Amino acid sequence: MQSPAARFLHLLLCVLLLPAGALLAGCPPADDDDSSDDDDATADDDDATADDDDTADDDDAADDDDAADDDDAADDDDATADACEGCTWGAVGIPVGNVEDIHGSSTDNVWAVASSAMDATAATIIARWDGAAWTNVDQDPYNVAMVGVHAFAADDVWAVATGGNNGGIYHYGAAGWEEHAINAFTHAVWGPASDDVWVVGAPTFSAPVLPVVTHWDGAVWTQLTDVDLPAFTSPILSSVWGSASDDVWVGGQDGLWHYDGAAWAAEDLSALALPVDLNIDDIHGSSAADVWALSGTTVLHYDGAAWSVFDNTTALEFNAVFAIGSDNVWFGGPNGSRVVHWDGATMEEVVLSTNGFADLDSTEAIWGGAPDDIWAAGTGTHTPTGDGRANGHHFTE
Repeated sequence: MQSPAARFLHLLLCVLLLPAGALLAGCPPADDDDSSDDDDATADDDDATADDDDTADDDDAADDDDAADDDDAADDDDATADACEGCTWGAVGIPVGNVEDIHGSSTDNVWAVASSAMDATAATIIARWDGAAWTNVDQDPYNVAMVGVHAFAADDVWAVATGGNNGGIYHYGAAGWEEHAINAFTHAVWGPASDDVWVVGAPTFSAPVLPVVTHWDGAVWTQLTDVDLPAFTSPILSSVWGSASDDVWVGGQDGLWHYDGAAWAAEDLSALALPVDLNIDDIHGSSAADVWALSGTTVLHYDGAAWSVFDNTTALEFNAVFAIGSDNVWFGGPNGSRVVHWDGATMEEVVLSTNGFADLDSTEAIWGGAPDDIWAAGTGTHTPTGDGRANGHHFTE
């Protein structure tokens, strides 16, 4: 065992000889590797800390991005919700009489057909909106009561008429109107394309007692027979709408029928509490999984799997429906100058501004080219000059 003095001299020698003679003097080797490891560890710790900081920064940045995305999404939702905040209904006189249907291919190509002229001096019962004004469209020589219209373009429009002892199908093209003869009372027209059009109605007194369902393939009309329609129990159909060529709904007395692109089938509504005098006046939807059907105060909704009775909290009678989305649906009927809007949570009655015009008696049709551009039309009061008519209402900014 070394004395304190000897230890002091030994340590002094180690200090003087380091690093070259440390081993010769029997000094313990300096733990350079350990120091290096410690330094490396420290560096590693610093790197790890930096990496952690970077990761945290990245996470924060990602969170910020996510938050920004959420904010953007919220802004988009707000924009959608606020799209019609400044919209109001205003009365716009359509230069025809009692409007039975309205449809368009865009906000500047909207067509209205009527069952009567504006007054005794004007026989025209068809009008077109070009985005700025309504103008009459000459339909001579066809002096009939128009009840349905479907427009694919400004020069590609189908209309149907009924009354007297027969009805008719009419097409408007580059050369004007052309009649397509049919032995039936035609009530409604719809199609996904100009060469895929459906017309429904009722038989005439001289026709077989079968419902009228006829299809245009771009060349000829084909009227379905009892072989094609084994499930139809009533000969009177009033409405037709679909989301695609293989998803077509028709409605009328006694119920609803569906075409899947191959065959027609009756929809089983026996589990629903329905009125005994069920008569589907109108059908419309925003998709195959959002379809609405009306029969008086009864409102039916299809969610893509089954039909259910919708809670019509207004207890009003409806005969016109237009669905923009499952949470944006307009209803109209014989309720004076008011319509009803469904926002996905509540049904709200909306009084239509008459702009000093006479009240609308009944809303017979609703159609829109955009959520902030909707038309409602129907029967209104008319003076001999046409002033004071309130047969059309426009929902826009």
